[in-house]
Amino acid sequence: MPSFMLRVSFDGLCLFAPRLAQAEPRLHVLLVNGGTDPHHAHVPALYVDSSYLLPGRLEESGHVFRIPLDGVTLSFEKLGGPALGATVAFGQQIIALPDVSPVNRVPDTLLKGPLDPRVAARVTFSTGVPESNAGTQAVWDVHPTKSGVAPFKRTLDDWTAWRIPTIDGDRLTLTLAKVGANPASTKTETRTLFPVRGQIRLHVYCSPAEDLPGGAIPVPPKAGDPATHFPMFYALFDNKPAAATLTLAQEGGKSTETTRCVSAQA
Repeated sequence: MPSFMLRVSFDGLCLFAPRLAQAEPRLHVLLVNGGTDPHHAHVPALYVDSSYLLPGRLEESGHVFRIPLDGVTLSFEKLGGPALGATVAFGQQIIALPDVSPVNRVPDTLLKGPLDPRVAARVTFSTGVPESNAGTQAVWDVHPTKSGVAPFKRTLDDWTAWRIPTIDGDRLTLTLAKVGANPASTKTETRTLFPVRGQIRLHVYCSPAEDLPGGAIPVPPKAGDPATHFPMFYALFDNKPAAATLTLAQEGGKSTETTRCVSAQA
């Protein structure tokens, strides 16, 4: 039987929220709703290489198309691959909010059913592993608000990937659902994708419009600039703790496209 690898990378205000101590462990990725203010608005979107639309392609084309994710839940569940373990170890590549802030648990209402207004889109996995050093990197000064935790420097990836190493079959069916208050009001759309050279690579964004592929060339931050939108993660927590802050210390050796939006783990 044929098989392929799936990698989904995440760029921007994406909060990784594992729920592992339950009968069916899940990793949920919440794309933050930044509202309509042009200074804070973020666009949730899935970018797909056009070569995946037809079977038998030998190379990725480099031409991508955008699937809007506003109000969408996207599930990569029960596709095979390694089951989620007792922990999801991203290592040092993203900030774990409980390590730097007195945050409570992400409310369960954000992880199932219709989308909470604070969430622009939700992506869910039941299998897979994190992929370290997935993106370009930069060094940030982290200023915690958790008692007893001193400021520190951390090298962070600009984007983070989740990988399902082996999916049996010769195609992937994406189901994009806008979940209503009852099953009858839920609307779904499906897209079928075909692997190229044994893999499918997708890219999810929750970023300002100018940071999206094909947008205006963004002005990269310079040393001393803050991760402007990082405090927006804290709207997802009911206890509304004081937000930790990040400022750019220096670009890493690989970094050519550092943005002010970095992902985090709950």
